[in-house]
Amino acid sequence: MDSKTIEKAFVSNNKKSRITNKIEELLNNHIYLELEASQIYLSFAAWAEYKGYEGLSIFMYKQADEERLHMLKIYKYMLDRDCMPQTPKIESQSCDCSDLKDVLEKTLKHESLVTASYEKSLPISLKLGDNMTYEFLQWFINEQREEEATILNILDKLEIAGNDKLAMYFIDKELKQL
Repeated sequence: MDSKTIEKAFVSNNKKSRITNKIEELLNNHIYLELEASQIYLSFAAWAEYKGYEGLSIFMYKQADEERLHMLKIYKYMLDRDCMPQTPKIESQSCDCSDLKDVLEKTLKHESLVTASYEKSLPISLKLGDNMTYEFLQWFINEQREEEATILNILDKLEIAGNDKLAMYFIDKELKQL
């Protein structure tokens, strides 16, 4: 690539940016997914509180806050690299869940979607020679691994509990501590 082509790739939002248009697009997509996750988990928290799952509601409120912080981390990274992040519009979220296990299965499904998105972005940032973004995204990959492991652990306990209402009560109580 010649210097003019490289320079053109770094023009973003009508100003000079320290990241390419492709990386900007990827990061804005991650902003969207993190904000969407926050909103989904907020709806799960409200549903859980309404249904009397106190532990699950506390856990999901924490998850919603954490996802919002992830979004802000990406915002800050983009701004530090002289790039203006986009604030996405998120559709209204509602929870059509049946029970504690259903909420956690839907949470895991969304976390897997977010993980897949980060996993796609890593090789692209490496291919484009953006080592800073590659390193930045590594943090999110590790965070996703932890989040998925936490949900899988809870789902394993629910599987062991089966339909035992007392066991579900104690699992819900345990979620307050996570």
